[in-house]
Amino acid sequence: MRDVLLKEAKAIKSDNVAVLLSAGVDSNSCMFALLEIHKQVSAYSFVLNGRMSTDYLGASRNARRFGVPFHSVLLPSDVGTLQNDILRLHALGARLKTDYECMWPMLYAYDAITEDAIFSGLGADAHFCLSKKGMIHYRDDIDAFRKGLYDSPTYTQVKLHQTLASQHNKTTYIPYLVDAMKQEFLGTTWNEVNRPRQKQPILNAFPDQFRLIKVRPHTNLHLGDSGISNHFKLLLNSNWNTSNHKSVVGIFNAVNRGEIQ
Repeated sequence: MRDVLLKEAKAIKSDNVAVLLSAGVDSNSCMFALLEIHKQVSAYSFVLNGRMSTDYLGASRNARRFGVPFHSVLLPSDVGTLQNDILRLHALGARLKTDYECMWPMLYAYDAITEDAIFSGLGADAHFCLSKKGMIHYRDDIDAFRKGLYDSPTYTQVKLHQTLASQHNKTTYIPYLVDAMKQEFLGTTWNEVNRPRQKQPILNAFPDQFRLIKVRPHTNLHLGDSGISNHFKLLLNSNWNTSNHKSVVGIFNAVNRGEIQ
């Protein structure tokens, strides 16, 4: 796995590379791989205006620990801007709740990134089966879980990332979803990849670096204390909710049907 990360990092032609950094192991391993091959790395992490998250604070702390320039991506908190951003995301191809909520911070991250190349830990969760559904139904058949996500055209918004990067004249590199990385995990059991600690193979790939920082357990970027999922619930009290939807999914569906433009 370490070799795959390093190979993918070396394939980046640019010397200056951006990392979408969180406090989790996936994005930090991407930062470590780039540093090991002596790329000039800049870290970007988002935070909702007026709300400091533990993920953002951890990313900032980890970047400073390794001397990596850290850039804050400030997400606006007003509903009017959010509505305009949802329409922009729909034009990009967003359709699912996770598309809208996970890609919303990326609108601002890609605007902020000045480097031509972006190295991301996107998609790493597929290898470890840590979702609630995965834990209940696939823990003893983790390869079936993996293959279902590997084959999904909408998994982790990869196409949306690629489209957004292209619009900004950038290239996004997603090492955890290349075929060589998938082959490293197929055939391994849940315990082999999550014991003694969650995502143990990633920790094993850069043990010296991970010993120097504190990493957070797996959390979807729009959940936890980021405030993003709750921020989207403001739409329920906005002029968009003419049908009195109880869930933001109803509003997303209305956008998808063209009822909100």
